[in-house]
Amino acid sequence: MEKIRSIDPSDTDFRDLAPLGKAIGNTRIVLLGEQGHGDGSTFLAKTRVIEYLHQKLGFDVIAFESGIYDLYAAQKLIDAGEKPSVALAQAIFPVWPQSDEFKPLLAYMDAQKAASRPLTASGFDMQPTNTLSRALPGELKAMSARVGDKSGGLNFLATALQESFGAGPAALQKYKLEELEAAGRKAENAIAAASPPDAAYWRQMVKSTARMLIFLKRIPEQTAEVFNMRDAQMADNLEWLAREAFPGRKIIVWAATSHIVRDRTTLQTTEAQGMIPMGAEIQDSHAQDSYVLAFTSGGGRVGSFSKRDVTDKGLAPAGSIEARIGSAGYEYAFVDGDALKRAMPGVQLSWLLGFEPIKGEWNKAVDGLFYIRTQAPTTYAPSGDKK
Repeated sequence: MEKIRSIDPSDTDFRDLAPLGKAIGNTRIVLLGEQGHGDGSTFLAKTRVIEYLHQKLGFDVIAFESGIYDLYAAQKLIDAGEKPSVALAQAIFPVWPQSDEFKPLLAYMDAQKAASRPLTASGFDMQPTNTLSRALPGELKAMSARVGDKSGGLNFLATALQESFGAGPAALQKYKLEELEAAGRKAENAIAAASPPDAAYWRQMVKSTARMLIFLKRIPEQTAEVFNMRDAQMADNLEWLAREAFPGRKIIVWAATSHIVRDRTTLQTTEAQGMIPMGAEIQDSHAQDSYVLAFTSGGGRVGSFSKRDVTDKGLAPAGSIEARIGSAGYEYAFVDGDALKRAMPGVQLSWLLGFEPIKGEWNKAVDGLFYIRTQAPTTYAPSGDKK
């Protein structure tokens, strides 16, 4: 265990994070998790870690658990002169940019762009996540005209997507699965045949969009197979970003820990059975080139974006990894996976997934833990704008 001095993003003396840097080594993809989406202290801690990774270890791409199109459109706005804080507020799931504790990251990205040391923003979720996504149907139709898509695949996807925006997943029940699958293939082939300058991105975009529409059509089934579709496509999108969009560049991933864990099969929970997280897919393709850092806490309170209220989670379960770290007197600490394996081998209790006490071989699920003794909740501006 290594003591961490601070989670304050304004604290730029990064010597306390050196053990984390040593554990990461030459890793190219670092995935930063969170117990839930109301973890204000975790948002601050992740921001400080991002600053360290950017300034000291050369990471210069940040990929959010948000729409691949939304963030593509946001980065285009940034490249055209918009502030990252303004563009990203229209692209990322609102649960993050509308919280006060996420604002230091937006301010940091604004400052780094002004200093000509920008963090490039991207997304890997197949879902539309904010207001910028509303332009996607029109973009697909415009692409159809650009490439002369006689197959109709691009227009088909545009129409289905627009209908889902208006009436939700129910609007997709009139479509057959094979129609949606065929439209995706036709759209990809039309773009490949015409080979416009941005063909690589748009082929991935239509592949992701078709998969998302199939997912929404099948979501009423409520099965592990269907739920896994999102994580599988998020992994495919992230792998594409690493391989084609940002080859050779170092990527930071901001996501929920539930999506980035490497292995859920060791976890003793019914919910985990049959679930294949994005992290398992990344483990297959980037086993030696990625590092999963889960943020967890010894107790405290969490906020709610939808309700704008606060829930007291109490203290971490007795005997848990978190309780044992806390008993050692740490306010903040970093535990590498190897140290976790030595100090707490085999099956251990933890609540790092959604504050639910779960037994499992956690050193097989994550590469490291960032411990926060007391979790403070996310807070929001008085406007109450929930979008």
